[in-house]
Amino acid sequence: MNPITAFGVGCFHLAVRLKPPYRFRPSSYAEIIESLLGKLDTVGRFSVSPSTMASSDELKLGDGALSMLHEGVWLPGYIDAVEFSLRIPRRVQDDIVRAIHGKNYSWTGLGTEHFMVRTRYFYDAPVTIVECLDLDDDECEDPSDAVVVVREFLKQKLKESEADIDLEVVGPSPFHADFFVFDETEEVRPHVEHTETGGYDRVIAYVPPHIRENHADWVLEWMGPKLSFYYHLKRINIWQARQWGDVNRAWHSLNEPAGSETWAGRAKALMKKRRAIASLVDGVLMFQAGML
Repeated sequence: MNPITAFGVGCFHLAVRLKPPYRFRPSSYAEIIESLLGKLDTVGRFSVSPSTMASSDELKLGDGALSMLHEGVWLPGYIDAVEFSLRIPRRVQDDIVRAIHGKNYSWTGLGTEHFMVRTRYFYDAPVTIVECLDLDDDECEDPSDAVVVVREFLKQKLKESEADIDLEVVGPSPFHADFFVFDETEEVRPHVEHTETGGYDRVIAYVPPHIRENHADWVLEWMGPKLSFYYHLKRINIWQARQWGDVNRAWHSLNEPAGSETWAGRAKALMKKRRAIASLVDGVLMFQAGML
């Protein structure tokens, strides 16, 4: 029995790029994303759901305020969901995959040019599913590959559009599993089966019969909060790595040669060393605070 649908999971965010400090209305974020999607010729139907909590007042925001890769950003405050259909020609898919894995990479394709991309902003982090549509043989063996193809395709399209928007991704994207959806039967009640394999794991979800459409979206609602928390932990890893990088830079600055032996040179070196010590202490304290 073939699945109803198949999809891969990742963590995508369309981040607006502005030069800080700037003034911004969080409620306008949805309008910016809608405008972008409307200009991409390979995007079909799309919808953007603004958050009911997004303020319509102008706020003065600093660096990274619209990024999910900076600490302290509460993404659900701006938006609830983004979804759009996307067409990627098979030739382009082949070029993307072989650019990553090499020209001799053995790849049979995804069996479709049509995808549905859904990102839901749960409390902890966004979760994205890439669903394969209109499959040639009603089955996709490796739907997680669709996440790779869509990810790289969108990055290229955003670069070509010259829009002040970046596609931010938290790994693993694709998540290390392929997801398949089947109908519930008399013998099988709604549940999720997880099977470990030599490659990506297989996750099979059985949905109740009253779900007639948007099966992948139903599974996303069911599993989304746990996946969201997982990606939140990955975001914390990114923040900690960035903070530790600041510590390393301060440490190397502290150990640089003093330079000139003149009085003015020694005074300048002393001030530089004091700043490096302060930066080192701040960095260590921030890193320790993030570990609590």
